[in-house]
Amino acid sequence: SLAVVGGLTAAAGGVLARIGRDPVGSGRSGLAYVGSALRLMRPVNETASPVMRGRSEDRRFDVLEVDFDALHHAARTAGATVNDAFLTAISTGLGRYHEAHDAPVDRLRVTMPISTRRASDPSASNRNDAARFELPVGADDVAGRLARVHAVSSAMRRERWAGSCSQ
Repeated sequence: SLAVVGGLTAAAGGVLARIGRDPVGSGRSGLAYVGSALRLMRPVNETASPVMRGRSEDRRFDVLEVDFDALHHAARTAGATVNDAFLTAISTGLGRYHEAHDAPVDRLRVTMPISTRRASDPSASNRNDAARFELPVGADDVAGRLARVHAVSSAMRRERWAGSCSQ
């Protein structure tokens, strides 16, 4: 439509103006953006797990109920988010699974949505992008793992690319 073409033209004009004012800074900014996108969504051809290879198409679905208030309290006490506490529980289980198979690992790769919602977004809105990153699953204590998971997920939300696809 004409509105889309007009929007793209205006955006291209803004980019060209920035390049004209600061070509070196614009180049650095562009490279940082591309690097961020590659970190978040780079193709992966192999699993980081020595035991999760050769998977079949068979599926199994189990449900594990967790008391949300307890999870929320644990996250808040640690200065983390509920998602960080959830990821920590998953990483703890994955770590134990690998130890039970005599194949301990320090990190496993996950792909998941990360919230890119801004404070200015309406409260009922939801904004997220997919990100691929390594989740710590090593043998440290749960509180230490929660702190590491929080650091990793916070870094993902700060990536320059995060949020750009959902604008």
